[in-house]
Amino acid sequence: MLIYIQKNEQTGETTVQNVDYTPTWVYRNRHEGNQNYTYRILPVEDHMENEEFSEDFRNRMRNSYQETTDRLNLEQPDND
Repeated sequence: MLIYIQKNEQTGETTVQNVDYTPTWVYRNRHEGNQNYTYRILPVEDHMENEEFSEDFRNRMRNSYQETTDRLNLEQPDND
């Protein structure tokens, strides 16, 4: 998350100018026969339609994305 803050040197007033965020998904995977997991932090918007992942994972990413935007009260961009 990036928060852009500006301070007016004349008045001393500090304001938040912009907040930017990237919802992420931590993909945990264990390759067959391996006891260790590998982890990938994925930007959800870039990967929730990626067929590299199972439909179950993509649905979970979509739900996570929706919950994140709902909690932050942010509108999702139109994909038209």
